[in-house]
Amino acid sequence: MNKAASITVRPSTMDDLARIVDIGSRTWDGDDYIPHVAERWITSTHGVFAVAELDGVLCGFGRLAFHSPQHGWLEGLRVDAAYQRRGVARAIGRYLMDAAFRAGVSTLRFATAVDNKESIALNESAGFVRIGGGRWLDCDLTVDELAQRAETLAAELGATPELVTRLRGDELGADSPFIRQVLSSHTIASTGGMIPSGFVFYPAEPDYASGLAVDGYAYSAPRGQGDDGAILLATIWAESPTDRPEAVINVLEGGRRACAAALAAALRDFRRDGIADVVATVPCESVQLEVLKGIGYTSWLEDDCPVDNPTVILFDYPINTQQQLEP
Repeated sequence: MNKAASITVRPSTMDDLARIVDIGSRTWDGDDYIPHVAERWITSTHGVFAVAELDGVLCGFGRLAFHSPQHGWLEGLRVDAAYQRRGVARAIGRYLMDAAFRAGVSTLRFATAVDNKESIALNESAGFVRIGGGRWLDCDLTVDELAQRAETLAAELGATPELVTRLRGDELGADSPFIRQVLSSHTIASTGGMIPSGFVFYPAEPDYASGLAVDGYAYSAPRGQGDDGAILLATIWAESPTDRPEAVINVLEGGRRACAAALAAALRDFRRDGIADVVATVPCESVQLEVLKGIGYTSWLEDDCPVDNPTVILFDYPINTQQQLEP
């Protein structure tokens, strides 16, 4: 156990579930994803979900996920409003980082909103550095409405969704043309070599990308019609409720017309499969940003964050130069 003053940090148990959900339900005006994933995180063997107690009261929590044995990801750090500014977040962060170092990860990363000044200051003081980011996009329209708008946009641009191919099986192998295109995309370059999935970012490695594509949605739009074709990778959003699955667009890349065609084809499938919502994190000032905004998506903090700046910032801890935290 790790203690700072009277703060104790320990692994979570099912006995903590109700309190974790309570804190999460009072975060982000009740729109936090934690209540959807808390039980999953407590029982998961692919990470460390820790809680902090101050004078015996559970007042915060956070998770270290292992996207692979080499790649650690920090997420879900929350502190009850009544216990903030008392060192709880720092104690949880120290505990999880120590766990990551003991596990021998080669990367340790996390993402946060550009307006989360406290989180940014806390983690930069701990040694994290910014390596990239993107614009978070969502929309109040239903998937059915989005599909209709995407088809209208594609028609206006002279694009043909019927020519888009949904790829499956061997077409999505680690050495397939589609995976090579995903890994060489501007999207991956803008996120420091990671695959965006909302506020979570995955290792941009062939086998990992192939697994995401096989389990998700992968499309290829042909060249022609005045542009260079397009690819689209989407997956079920890990933060969505299990009984109301939501999709996240990981990579949408190519010419404007082809992107519109690929998006229309994907949204048709999302509508058919009962997907409840679709979100995305895309590069700033990009074709995909223009296409998604063209059907009704907006970038949260639209008026407060310059268009060339990310609203989601990705951080990395330089493990090769700093093997442990300061005492």
